[in-house]
Amino acid sequence: MNDEMLRDALTSIADRAHDPGPVAAGIAALARVRRQRRGLLVAAAAVAGTAAGTAVLLRPAAERAAPVAAPPTPSPTVSKTPAETRVPLLYRVGWVPTGYAETGRTATLPGTGPGRQTRSWQRGDDDTDLIHLFLQPRTEDALAGRTQGTIGGRRCWQTTDPEQPLQIFLDAGDGMLLGVFVVKAADRAKTARRVADSIEPDGASVCAVSLVFGWLPERLTGPVTASINGDRSGWTESLSLESGEGRLDVTLLREVSTPKGEPATLRGVPGTVLMGGEIQDCGDAISPPPDDPAATCRGRVASSARIDLGGTRILRVTTRAEVTREELIRIMNELVLGPKPDVSWLPR
Repeated sequence: MNDEMLRDALTSIADRAHDPGPVAAGIAALARVRRQRRGLLVAAAAVAGTAAGTAVLLRPAAERAAPVAAPPTPSPTVSKTPAETRVPLLYRVGWVPTGYAETGRTATLPGTGPGRQTRSWQRGDDDTDLIHLFLQPRTEDALAGRTQGTIGGRRCWQTTDPEQPLQIFLDAGDGMLLGVFVVKAADRAKTARRVADSIEPDGASVCAVSLVFGWLPERLTGPVTASINGDRSGWTESLSLESGEGRLDVTLLREVSTPKGEPATLRGVPGTVLMGGEIQDCGDAISPPPDDPAATCRGRVASSARIDLGGTRILRVTTRAEVTREELIRIMNELVLGPKPDVSWLPR
């Protein structure tokens, strides 16, 4: 079942409810947030294909809590010690075309991997009409075949080739590049040049999420990325670890769905745990998490743990790394969940 079929089915159910208006609005907001995040992932994948990486940034970071042998039962909602993952953003744009609003920020925590950053703007309700600003390590492959010039006092590499995912790269110094990706504007190259010319240092804006890893198996190490996207009526927060063992994602979002897996007590409340495993072919991929469409035919079905926080809010841990049930539960239980981040920059 795709997003459109799911949305239609749930909206039909809402129509039979006592007060269908708020329910239908929530479903529409959820579908919009999902598509926004998927659009950013597609853009990131396109950039990775030409520049050996995509998006994100850093500066200060949240410290990982030391593991404890017998942790106390955690709260399913806000932790007793408020915390958040908070990364200052290094650059902003001073101009985007009329109608665009910032809908997404992504940042790699300092000390965990290359300093990458993404900021995304969307026009109206069209979640394919996007502008992305990337900060990423410089690679020569990313610059191959582009015309050199200068924009805003910075050396730049431009292309008008519609097959190139980024219209412009700018030299940000210290081995880093700024990239501008205009997805749908009428004159993409001209729009990209004007956006690039308006880039200026920031440092005041942040990428902040209410999630902090409290414990991870020692073998799971690598870049940790925070991400938030959506609007003020419904946004998604995530904290992701890219390890050699496989990706691990913690996601906090609003979602209407049926839990998959076996019942388990997580963070002191009822939840579910679904253990994945190795697959040999597509025929074996019979029960991947429904919210992880990538978890098919890639050698391993993802494992996941999930709890409902009320009001359609869901906290979920998903990983394709090989972990035990006990490790997956401990990752969920020792996750630090702070108060909601500042989302005043998101559109209404």
